[in-house]
Amino acid sequence: LRERAYELLRSLTGSRLGRSIVGVGGLRRPLAPMAPGELTETLSALSSAIQQILGDLLDKSSVVDRLKGTGVIPWWTAEMLHFLGPTARASGLRIDLRVDRPYGPYRGREVRVPRGLDGDVKDRLTVKVLEIVEACRLASGFVPSLGAGPEHRISVPAARSDAPAGLGWVESPRGEFLVYVQLGADGTLQRVHVRDPSFLTWPAIEYAVRGNVVPDFPLCNKSLNLSYSGYDR
Repeated sequence: LRERAYELLRSLTGSRLGRSIVGVGGLRRPLAPMAPGELTETLSALSSAIQQILGDLLDKSSVVDRLKGTGVIPWWTAEMLHFLGPTARASGLRIDLRVDRPYGPYRGREVRVPRGLDGDVKDRLTVKVLEIVEACRLASGFVPSLGAGPEHRISVPAARSDAPAGLGWVESPRGEFLVYVQLGADGTLQRVHVRDPSFLTWPAIEYAVRGNVVPDFPLCNKSLNLSYSGYDR
C-alpha cells in the first residue's frame, strides 16, 4: 500500500515523496494531469485496502488480546500534558486544527475526526487507520483543484521601528505543527522557531509503558510514532 501511495505521489508531483512541490501560498508548479477519475479511484482503492487490513487484524483474537489494554494513556493525562494529534485523539480528545482553526482548503469543509475511548495501542492503531481513510476522502475532493501558488519571490519589508512577527500552523500527521517567524527592524529574519508535535507528545512514552511488561515497549513506542528529529529540533 505504501508503494502504491508513493507511485501516486510520483505521478502527481514527479517525486515519490512529494518533495519540492509545496511553496508559499500554494504549489511551486501545477500537478501533473491525470485521467478523469484516476485519482479518486486510486485513493478509494487505498482506503478500502487499509480498512480491510484493519478488519482482518481485529478479527483475530490473538491480535486484539495483544493490543487491547496495552499502553493505556487516559484522556485526563493526554489533556493535562497537552498531547497532540492521533495520540490525543485515541485517548478521546477532540483536537484537530483543521476543525478548531481551519485554514486553506479546510475552510468550510467537513473534517471527520476519529477518536478512541481507552487510549490503548488498539485505539491508536484504529484512529490512525481511520485518519488515513479520511485523508483519502478529503484528498479526492480538493487535490484536483490545487494549482500553482503566487510568484515565489518574497520581498524584504522596508525598515520599520517595530519587529513584526507571524505564526503559522497546520495539522500534521502527528498533530499541531507550528512555525513562528519574527523580523527585525531592518526587515531581516531575527528568529524562526519550529515546534514539532513530537516535542509536546514525547512524554506519552513514559505514561504508556507504565504497568506493562518489557515486551510491550515496542508496541507502546511505535503506536505513538513520534519523531526523534522533530523532538530534537
